Amino acid sequence: MLLLDRLEVTIEEYLYLSKNSSLYSTETLIENIKEVYINKDISKLMQFRDYELQKGKKLNAIMITALAKNIDANIELELSELTEVCDYLFTFDTWGKHEIILFGNIVICLPVEIILSYVQQLVQQRKKIYEIKTNNKLFIGTIINISFLLLNYEMFDEVSSLFDLIKREIGNNEYLLLERNSFLFVKGLYLYKIGDREP
Repeated sequence: MLLLDRLEVTIEEYLYLSKNSSLYSTETLIENIKEVYINKDISKLMQFRDYELQKGKKLNAIMITALAKNIDANIELELSELTEVCDYLFTFDTWGKHEIILFGNIVICLPVEIILSYVQQLVQQRKKIYEIKTNNKLFIGTIINISFLLLNYEMFDEVSSLFDLIKREIGNNEYLLLERNSFLFVKGLYLYKIGDREP
């Protein structure tokens, strides 16, 4: 804000210009690889990874490798690479959009104990930045995905606690239709797994 003030550029002008620039964010990267990931095109994923490495964006490259490993278990993801991402995430008191995206896409490769510690960190910092609508959607989506992951470990108490959090976050927000439907799916799976199979 101080720099914009010195440049005599208003925040409205800055936002307009940034939307019409060639800035390439992690969010843009995810949009670009989404279809490739859905189609399970490993070679194209690896091309994206190599491009991120060329740009010096090693964390993004590790994230893409994690996505590729989720498709093909034979793909190598070094412990040192996961440690590098974890160390990076632990340096932040408050995660922004980049950190949420990074965590949400490597979470499936992490040990469950580390996942739970990060969930606590996410919840503790909830009030700081997730009031921003897009960050809040990412936050809720990540918690729903983690709930689904924990169901595979049959960690039903932890999942139930996350459900309470999700219900509070979703509330009556009309713009969270996708998140609401995803939550209902995961909740249905949870009820099935604990033996509550009534409609």
